[in-house]
Amino acid sequence: MASSKAIISAARDNDLRERAIALAAEGRFDKNPQYFVESNLFQLASAPINGNGDTVASMYEYAQVQYETKKKELAQKLAELEEKRPGADPASVTDEHLKYALDYLTKQNATGEGETGI
Repeated sequence: MASSKAIISAARDNDLRERAIALAAEGRFDKNPQYFVESNLFQLASAPINGNGDTVASMYEYAQVQYETKKKELAQKLAELEEKRPGADPASVTDEHLKYALDYLTKQNATGEGETGI
């Protein structure tokens, strides 16, 4: 059985509402399927989806937990990836690379062998 929070969340989910309207429009309701779905959102969320006692809201609640878990995992991976930006990651362009390039530019400027544009 779903919690009241799950019933409310499922009833307020716009994607779920639009999908239910589309399915109702397939011939289940000849007169205004949108009105029928929108006037029964909480009943729809509480309705059984199988013979095991699962409801739209209980399945929604389960899916929401799965979604949030995956979202957290992706956020963590994104944070780890952010540390690997080429300019921020000293393993990509090392400090030694930068020191060498700076020494090169210093020598270029000292001998007047080229304009650096800096």
